[in-house]
Amino acid sequence: MTSTRREQAEARREQLLEVTLELFIERGLENVTVADVATRAGVTPGLLYHYFESKDELVAAVLDAASPRAAFAGLAASLSGRPAEEGLREFSRRAAELLEARGDVIRILLREVLAPTPSTHAVIADIQQQVLDDLSRYLDERIAAGELRQHDPRAALRLLISGLLVLGITRQPVEPWIDGFVDTVLHGITTEE
Repeated sequence: MTSTRREQAEARREQLLEVTLELFIERGLENVTVADVATRAGVTPGLLYHYFESKDELVAAVLDAASPRAAFAGLAASLSGRPAEEGLREFSRRAAELLEARGDVIRILLREVLAPTPSTHAVIADIQQQVLDDLSRYLDERIAAGELRQHDPRAALRLLISGLLVLGITRQPVEPWIDGFVDTVLHGITTEE
C-alpha cells in the first residue's frame, strides 16, 4: 500500500471514529448501530467492517481515541519536583478543564463502566490504570522527598478524582471545590495533635 493510500485509509478511519463519537454523544452508545454510523459517514456498512471487525471493536477504538489519556499523558512528568499541594492543584485544574471541554466523552466512558460489555471495560480500565500509575509516581516522588507520609497514593488519587468527576459529570462547577478537595486529601479533616 502506498503512503498516499495509507494516509487516505487512516483519514477514513479517523472520520469513522469522529462520526461514531458524535452519534454516541447524541444518542448514547447503546442506541447507535453500525448502519447508523455508515449512514452518517456516507459509506456502506461493509466499509466499516473493513476497518473494524465488530461494533465492539469500533466502540473500543472510539473510546480509546476519545479518552482523556492524551490530555494527562505528560502531566505527571510536568509535575515532577513540584510540591504536592501545587501539583495536585495543577492536576485538579487540568481535570476541571477537561471535564468542561470533554464532559460528553467522560460521561460516555462512565456510562460504559456500568454496561455489560467486557471489551469497553478493558479500554476504560486501561485508561484509568495509566492515569493512576502516572500520578502515583508523582506522589511516590513526594513521599520519597519526605513531603508526604507513607500511604497508598492510589487511594488519595481515587478520592480526589472521584470528587472532581462527580461534579464534572453532573455539570456542576469544579473550580470552586479544587482547593477544598486538595486540602482535604493532603491534610484530612482531623485537628493536628
